[in-house]
Amino acid sequence: MAEKSKTDAVTIFVDASNIKAGGGLTHLVELLRHAVPAEAGIERIIVAAPKSTLAKIDEKPWLEKYSHALLDQTYFHRLWWSMFLLPGILDQHQAFLFIPGAGKPFFRRPYVTMCRNLLPLDYHELFRFGFSFTTLRLLTLRVLHLKAYRDAAGVIFLTRYCFDVLPEKYRKAIRHFKVIPHGINHELFKPKDWTADRDTSKDFKLLYISIVNLYKHQDKVAEAVVNLRRKGHPISLTLIGPSYPKALKKLEAIMHQDPAAVTYQGKVPYDQVAGVYQNHDAFVLASTCETFCMILTEAMAMGMPIACSAKSSLPETLDQAGIYFEPEDVTSIETAILELYKNPDLRTTLSTAALTRSKTFDWKICARDTMVFLAETAKKSVIATA
Repeated sequence: MAEKSKTDAVTIFVDASNIKAGGGLTHLVELLRHAVPAEAGIERIIVAAPKSTLAKIDEKPWLEKYSHALLDQTYFHRLWWSMFLLPGILDQHQAFLFIPGAGKPFFRRPYVTMCRNLLPLDYHELFRFGFSFTTLRLLTLRVLHLKAYRDAAGVIFLTRYCFDVLPEKYRKAIRHFKVIPHGINHELFKPKDWTADRDTSKDFKLLYISIVNLYKHQDKVAEAVVNLRRKGHPISLTLIGPSYPKALKKLEAIMHQDPAAVTYQGKVPYDQVAGVYQNHDAFVLASTCETFCMILTEAMAMGMPIACSAKSSLPETLDQAGIYFEPEDVTSIETAILELYKNPDLRTTLSTAALTRSKTFDWKICARDTMVFLAETAKKSVIATA
């Protein structure tokens, strides 16, 4: 294949000024670690981010890390940088702007953005927070995010569900989009033998990793486990993740009914999560709002038997590799858990299916598709503005 000329080469400027932790940081680090920009006709990538974020990104010959004192200060300092300094930087490098979050620039410039937060787009879910600052914040984000998708030259969605849930007028307004799921760190999340005989005198240990929040329904899962133990089934639940105070209060009320049934351990460092999976028998997830659940794909990569909510984007991700329940129906959750507990053959089947399904989520594929999408959108934007 003939080499691309310099005039065809693209420079991508990544505005990661607000990325410091969580799934956004994992995505950024893994995307750049596995990217081969030249294959898509991208000559250089410049990443602007706080120093703590830049330190986690691998060095690459085509990568330039941009730091500025304002990016290591408050949100308002970063906002000032975005409004008044970023336009000149883009002009200087003749770069195309990529915002790996649901943002848009404060100036007229073609850009690609990402849908990373489904919660502001779902009225039913955001109103779970009642009359609160959280609800007001989510409603504000809804307006900002929808405008960002509408005005972008291109939008990356992590699941098709996230595109389909948009109001119709915004779906029609989006000019160019692609569904690009996140990958999995298969070196960290390696399967164990879930089919091995186990001591049936010990608890059947369920694991649920996620922030304890109102739309995650940990209290419903805890209630189901407490009920099953009352019926004589040796089942326990471990919950891991940070918490939203109102949701944690609901959970604690259930936990007090049977302290041996449910254990809440709080947040666990990312590099220790794989070990936590290894110490449990099955995974459960009861969320009703997920953009793309990396925790679910990691459990799949471990080959865990999974009982999962039938809501939001989760069936799109898990497909046939788990059993489903209604996350707000305690009886439905009980039935699914009991089915896993009583049926070793089903657990073996689901374990194999989850591991197979997990192999479709690969950071190399994510990076390749993202680079191609950015290059295509940048070149279309140049033609459109010429």
